[in-house]
Amino acid sequence: ANICYEPNLLYNRGPRVMTVTVPAVKGNGVHHQFKDSINGNGNILKAAAKNGDKNVVVLRNKKPKWNEQMRAYCLNFHGRVTKASVKNFQLSDDVEGDSVMLQFGKVGQDAFTMDFTHPLSPVQAFGICISSFDNKKIVD
Repeated sequence: ANICYEPNLLYNRGPRVMTVTVPAVKGNGVHHQFKDSINGNGNILKAAAKNGDKNVVVLRNKKPKWNEQMRAYCLNFHGRVTKASVKNFQLSDDVEGDSVMLQFGKVGQDAFTMDFTHPLSPVQAFGICISSFDNKKIVD
């Protein structure tokens, strides 16, 4: 899998832009395997760049909407997330639709909740969520 955080225009003051690429699940329930190769055929990012490649699933975070009354960016977690946090996110293969394949959010001072579904495995979902805790800035 590959997790990419793109910088936003507000330099960490607004919602994050996140893209996750995971291997697709074959009909027999096994994930497609990408192997390193000299000619680059095993690269999951190159496969994702080809629109319509059936060997990868590309997930993007749903963009929160600005709520003027709360003066904050908001997503509908259907009651599962109870605290505001920059780490809260929802991933979907259709960011305009209602489907959510992974949601992660704060429920207490040091407590978070994670909900996921196919095609993510528990390890993939957990790894994606843990990545949201790393907020180091990259300096050129």
